[in-house]
Amino acid sequence: MNGALDLRFWLEERIPSERAVIARMWLLSPDLGASPELLADAMLDATAVRRALDGLPPPARAALVRLQSHGGSLPAPVIEREFGSIRAAESYANPRAYLLALSAPPSPTERLFLLGMIQPVPSGHERRYAIPPDLLALLPPVAPAPSRIQVAPAPAPLDMRARSTQDAEGDLLALLLLGYDGALEVGAGGALRAASLRQLAQRLGQGEPAPYHTFLQAIAEQSGLLRPSGGLLRPTRAALAWLRRPAAERARAMLDAWAESGFDELASMCGMSFERTYGRDLQRAHRALVRIFAQLPDDQWVSLSAVVAAIRDVEPDYARPTGRYESWGIRSRDGRSLDGFAHWDAVEGAQIASVIAGPLHWLGLADLAPRAGDPALLRLTPMGAALLRQAPPPAEPPAAPLVVQSNFEALVPPYASLYARFQIGRIARQIAGGAMSVFHLDRHALLAALDRGIAFDDIEQFLIEASERRVPQNVLASMREWARQHGQVSLRRAVLVEASDAAVMQQIRHDRRLRFPAAQRLSDTAYAIREGDAPALAERMRKAGYGLAAEAAATPLGERDLAVVLAALEFYAGACADLQIEGGASAALLRRVSDLLDERQLNRAYQLGRGALEALRERLP
Repeated sequence: MNGALDLRFWLEERIPSERAVIARMWLLSPDLGASPELLADAMLDATAVRRALDGLPPPARAALVRLQSHGGSLPAPVIEREFGSIRAAESYANPRAYLLALSAPPSPTERLFLLGMIQPVPSGHERRYAIPPDLLALLPPVAPAPSRIQVAPAPAPLDMRARSTQDAEGDLLALLLLGYDGALEVGAGGALRAASLRQLAQRLGQGEPAPYHTFLQAIAEQSGLLRPSGGLLRPTRAALAWLRRPAAERARAMLDAWAESGFDELASMCGMSFERTYGRDLQRAHRALVRIFAQLPDDQWVSLSAVVAAIRDVEPDYARPTGRYESWGIRSRDGRSLDGFAHWDAVEGAQIASVIAGPLHWLGLADLAPRAGDPALLRLTPMGAALLRQAPPPAEPPAAPLVVQSNFEALVPPYASLYARFQIGRIARQIAGGAMSVFHLDRHALLAALDRGIAFDDIEQFLIEASERRVPQNVLASMREWARQHGQVSLRRAVLVEASDAAVMQQIRHDRRLRFPAAQRLSDTAYAIREGDAPALAERMRKAGYGLAAEAAATPLGERDLAVVLAALEFYAGACADLQIEGGASAALLRRVSDLLDERQLNRAYQLGRGALEALRERLP
């Protein structure tokens, strides 16, 4: 069912004079208008249907065939953009304007409506046109609308840009390692700060930050590999599980993460902006393109422009299935309006090309062949064809072991497991990249790993397993010695409680009024207590009558003042992020100041900072 009424029921809703007009248009007796049942029977006669179809002007016949080829129903804007609309009185400013409009001939759409051959059908918040089911059954059959794109093969190029899913995984691994090092600072809106983006670009050897680095963050967060924590992006347990999965499952996770992410190719890669986003479903458009790209031929080069043209012919409304092309308020990079179906090539066409040259290629699912700087040809990779079509993936080569040498260098071959690459990056220092990465197992890197809470037994076990038990004994012996020395020296802040002689100290420690806190004995006259216990102990000593010759230096600012300072830092960091400039308010600085406040003052500071930032955003154009 397409939502339309059978002719008889539809005619029952018309008044007799309207039914008489319809009868005349069908070359039937006007007297039939007195009975909706008799008129419906006459209109549904095969001869009458054939005669009515023969009398249709070619545009109206084409509109009916279009509807018929789509099962008898289409969104109203899709029909109206080619065949016109139905004039309705409520669409005009006044009755006179409506009457003037009626002086023009009806559009093909309106002609079909006046004949009762199509009906406007409500569908949620949208409109559709549908052919009455009993009439649809009598129409001459037409070929169904094409449901798959057809693209002819193109000659193989002389030059190409090849990329594999291993390349994408390596870049995502670099992002995870930066997150592990605490180097991924995010601003108020969740985007990576400029300094972190530059670090990522440098780690990947790609110069200045680009949309690709934003894309990596989007899929890492969408797939749950990274999550925000205290102003930083940190790897999750899900990341470790992802690293251990087979290559095809990892690639599938990356593709699904992009499809469900908010990465906007039109904004990030084409510089477009949107005044209104109601009804824009970016994820639905991504999923539609994944389904469409699965129809591309295997192991054959095709023209990108031919792919765009084929999608326009077969499924132009993949991103806007309602057919409404005026509602987003799209602006180009130079401020031109791109609303309307006339700008399909500049919007949907640009999105298709950007997805192919961007996410599809970045994930190693399509190779490109450039022409004058732009990708002119594309070819699905074997992994790309398998993932897009839900087919068995290509065979995965066996994982190669790490090679740990007696000079403390660990060689990571191209086919080392991704999990081994991640773990060696946590415990060693990379000194060379390329196909064969080289890491150095030194004391500094090991102690840093131990500082982060990694147990040495786990490090040793990993090296033995990842190298297939080929770890030189001198390397293991040195690392065990470095680990044994870890934690032998510590630095901590404390407050010194010092008395003039041992007797006074004994009195202080055993005076029940003072409730002397846990302390570390330094001498008969000196004990060290926690910094946080000092203010309360000093207050109790004053009340008990003990004179204090000196007191631990208080924070130069009171709690209320510190709350204002933290609010100002939050405001400054958020404003810098909005203005896309690099500020000095690091996440570490924010944490250090927040540690000086109790929970009540901390909440007050955050409220002040957020309130001021929202006020600024409201006033800025």
